[in-house]
Amino acid sequence: MHNPENLRQSQLWALALSAVLAGQNRLRHDVVCGGDKTAQKIKMTKQALKRDWGMGSAANLRDSLQWLSSEGHSAGFAAERVYFSTLSDAGQDAYISSFPRESAEYVKYQILKIYHRKLPQAGILAWDLGRYVFLCRDAVLVGWITEQEAWKLIMPVARRAQQAYSGWNEYGMAYLAGRQFWLNQLSKENVDDHADYVRSLLLDSDSPWRQLNWNMDLA
Repeated sequence: MHNPENLRQSQLWALALSAVLAGQNRLRHDVVCGGDKTAQKIKMTKQALKRDWGMGSAANLRDSLQWLSSEGHSAGFAAERVYFSTLSDAGQDAYISSFPRESAEYVKYQILKIYHRKLPQAGILAWDLGRYVFLCRDAVLVGWITEQEAWKLIMPVARRAQQAYSGWNEYGMAYLAGRQFWLNQLSKENVDDHADYVRSLLLDSDSPWRQLNWNMDLA
């Protein structure tokens, strides 16, 4: 992997947590802010932060990062999972069928049924932590935080992710599950786009997920 900023392997590993979003946005995996800090890129990133996160300043950034690391969407998944996991397969089907097929609850519990036994205790934490790292990278690009500040935010999250999952495969599955849970949709077209990125990260020999050992020392 090319390393123009001479980042440590542990830092490249941490950036790889946001590799799905970086890939979708055609950003580099080996540069903190994803590439060159052009005026156009900064403008577009600020617009995206405002549109997608309601974020207009570094103060908003801190609030969002705090929410992602302490609660995020994984808290809601975990709460629903506790009850759902107590039901037998037949009980789960009966519970899901008690909701109208077009309702949000029906879809949510279908997603839970697919993933609740496949994921470790951390559930969809990958979805929250991947976006956390990506937000830090965007914040460096737009000048809200320095690279040094970003690493102080990112590295503890990286160690947390490493402890939560057994490898990039499990992390990728949890990330996809989190996105589905957030979207509350099961349609194939809403799954395939992200699934293709995850698949390429797992299979492409040039991807950071293939080149960076999940169990490397992040201390």
